[in-house]
Amino acid sequence: MKEKMMYQGDIFWVEQLIAYCIAAILWCIIDKINSMPSPLALYIFTKNKQVSKKVISEVSFGGGCINDVVIHLATSNMGFGGVGESGMGSYHGKRGFETFSHTKSIVDKKRIIDLPMRYQPYTKINEKLIRFFLR
Repeated sequence: MKEKMMYQGDIFWVEQLIAYCIAAILWCIIDKINSMPSPLALYIFTKNKQVSKKVISEVSFGGGCINDVVIHLATSNMGFGGVGESGMGSYHGKRGFETFSHTKSIVDKKRIIDLPMRYQPYTKINEKLIRFFLR
């Protein structure tokens, strides 16, 4: 029984160490990104909502996606544009009018449904469907 308790304590200690290391690495990544000019876009791949919220709130960037890339550009209802050296303002529809303020555009892609037509190899029917949806 005593050995089992010691083993459970060791697991707890290792879990705490891993959590601390992940937090330290995330802090270093955010610090590194913030030490450079603001990026036009930022893409985050994580299952952890706290990680994505922390990065979005602490890093200055134009727009981005969570668990996807570039799809925020195809969304005409969301503004897109940079901050600092990556550009000024936001473009697309109403956002063009609000160009002197900046809000971050984020796509939080769920992993439940993913259209296979987005990935290679592209077939003729997939190409036709993509062109239809992009009209």
